[in-house]
Amino acid sequence: MNIFKRNYTLRRFSQQSTKMGYAVVASYKDETVSLNVQPTVSADLKSLPEGDRASKSIKSYGDFPVTTVDVRKGIRADRLYYAGEWYECVGSFYYEHTPLGHWKSLYVRVSEADDSDEPPTEVTAK
Repeated sequence: MNIFKRNYTLRRFSQQSTKMGYAVVASYKDETVSLNVQPTVSADLKSLPEGDRASKSIKSYGDFPVTTVDVRKGIRADRLYYAGEWYECVGSFYYEHTPLGHWKSLYVRVSEADDSDEPPTEVTAK
Protein backbone atom coordinates (compact mmCIF):
# COMPACT_ATOMS: atom_id res chain seq x y z
CA MET A 1 0.00 0.00 0.00
CA ASN A 2 1.52 3.32 -1.04
CA ILE A 3 -0.49 5.80 1.02
CA PHE A 4 1.72 8.55 2.51
CA LYS A 5 4.92 6.94 1.21
CA ARG A 6 7.82 8.94 -0.18
CA ASN A 7 11.19 7.98 -1.60
CA TYR A 8 14.18 7.89 0.75
CA THR A 9 17.76 6.64 0.58
CA LEU A 10 18.50 3.45 2.49
CA ARG A 11 22.17 2.53 2.91
CA ARG A 12 22.79 -1.23 3.16
CA PHE A 13 26.20 -2.49 4.29
CA SER A 14 28.08 -5.60 3.24
CA GLN A 15 29.73 -8.00 5.65
CA GLN A 16 32.85 -6.63 7.35
CA SER A 17 36.07 -8.49 6.66
CA THR A 18 39.60 -8.50 8.04
CA LYS A 19 42.92 -8.20 6.26
CA MET A 20 46.15 -9.08 8.06
CA GLY A 21 44.27 -8.99 11.36
CA TYR A 22 42.76 -5.53 10.84
CA ALA A 23 39.14 -4.71 10.09
CA VAL A 24 38.45 -3.54 6.56
CA VAL A 25 35.77 -0.91 6.13
CA ALA A 26 32.60 -2.57 4.87
CA SER A 27 31.28 -1.43 1.53
CA TYR A 28 27.71 -0.22 1.13
CA LYS A 29 25.04 0.28 -1.48
CA ASP A 30 22.51 3.12 -1.48
CA GLU A 31 18.99 2.24 -2.60
CA THR A 32 15.90 4.35 -3.16
CA VAL A 33 13.04 2.90 -1.11
CA SER A 34 9.43 3.91 -0.62
CA LEU A 35 8.53 4.38 3.05
CA ASN A 36 6.09 6.20 5.31
CA VAL A 37 8.44 7.91 7.81
CA GLN A 38 7.07 9.48 11.00
CA PRO A 39 8.43 10.79 14.30
CA THR A 40 8.32 8.33 17.16
CA VAL A 41 5.78 8.63 19.97
CA SER A 42 6.17 7.67 23.63
CA ALA A 43 4.95 4.10 23.02
CA ASP A 44 7.68 3.62 20.39
CA LEU A 45 10.36 4.95 22.72
CA LYS A 46 9.56 2.24 25.27
CA SER A 47 10.72 -0.41 22.79
CA LEU A 48 14.10 1.30 22.29
CA PRO A 49 17.09 0.41 24.47
CA GLU A 50 17.24 2.80 27.43
CA GLY A 51 20.42 4.51 26.22
CA ASP A 52 18.82 5.32 22.84
CA ARG A 53 15.69 6.92 24.27
CA ALA A 54 17.39 10.30 24.61
CA SER A 55 18.49 10.29 20.96
CA LYS A 56 16.39 11.73 18.17
CA SER A 57 14.40 8.87 16.64
CA ILE A 58 11.98 8.09 13.81
CA LYS A 59 9.92 5.13 12.61
CA SER A 60 9.01 3.88 9.16
CA TYR A 61 6.33 1.70 7.64
CA GLY A 62 7.08 -0.29 4.50
CA ASP A 63 6.74 -3.52 2.56
CA PHE A 64 10.17 -4.95 3.41
CA PRO A 65 12.38 -5.59 6.47
CA VAL A 66 15.20 -3.21 7.32
CA THR A 67 18.38 -4.87 8.59
CA THR A 68 19.54 -4.34 12.16
CA VAL A 69 23.13 -4.90 13.27
CA ASP A 70 24.35 -8.51 13.19
CA VAL A 71 27.50 -8.74 15.30
CA ARG A 72 28.15 -12.42 14.53
CA LYS A 73 28.15 -11.86 10.78
CA GLY A 74 29.86 -8.47 11.02
CA ILE A 75 27.08 -6.58 9.26
CA ARG A 76 26.23 -3.00 10.24
CA ALA A 77 22.62 -1.89 10.54
CA ASP A 78 20.95 -0.23 7.58
CA ARG A 79 20.86 3.57 7.65
CA LEU A 80 18.06 5.82 6.44
CA TYR A 81 18.80 9.34 5.19
CA TYR A 82 16.01 11.58 6.47
CA ALA A 83 15.88 15.39 6.69
CA GLY A 84 19.62 15.72 6.05
CA GLU A 85 20.67 13.25 8.78
CA TRP A 86 21.48 9.54 8.97
CA TYR A 87 19.38 7.27 11.19
CA GLU A 88 20.40 3.71 12.09
CA CYS A 89 17.84 0.91 12.31
CA VAL A 90 17.53 -0.59 15.79
CA GLY A 91 14.47 -2.77 15.17
CA SER A 92 12.30 -4.05 12.33
CA PHE A 93 9.07 -5.91 13.05
CA TYR A 94 6.50 -7.58 10.77
CA TYR A 95 2.85 -6.83 11.51
CA GLU A 96 0.58 -9.40 9.90
CA HIS A 97 -2.54 -8.63 11.94
CA THR A 98 -4.13 -6.70 9.08
CA PRO A 99 -4.88 -7.67 5.48
CA LEU A 100 -2.18 -5.18 4.51
CA GLY A 101 0.71 -6.77 6.41
CA HIS A 102 3.64 -4.37 6.77
CA TRP A 103 7.04 -3.84 8.39
CA LYS A 104 7.55 -1.22 11.09
CA SER A 105 11.15 -0.17 11.68
CA LEU A 106 12.62 2.04 14.41
CA TYR A 107 15.71 4.22 13.94
CA VAL A 108 17.90 6.41 16.12
CA ARG A 109 19.94 9.31 14.81
CA VAL A 110 23.59 8.47 14.21
CA SER A 111 25.74 10.40 16.66
CA GLU A 112 28.05 13.06 15.27
CA ALA A 113 31.04 11.07 16.52
CA ASP A 114 29.96 8.05 14.43
CA ASP A 115 28.61 10.03 11.48
CA SER A 116 31.40 9.38 9.00
CA ASP A 117 28.91 8.49 6.26
CA GLU A 118 28.67 10.87 3.39
CA PRO A 119 25.26 12.01 2.17
CA PRO A 120 23.86 9.87 -0.63
CA THR A 121 24.98 10.78 -4.12
CA GLU A 122 23.95 8.30 -6.77
CA VAL A 123 21.10 6.05 -5.74
CA THR A 124 19.84 2.82 -7.30
CA ALA A 125 16.14 1.99 -7.26
CA LYS A 126 15.13 -1.05 -5.26
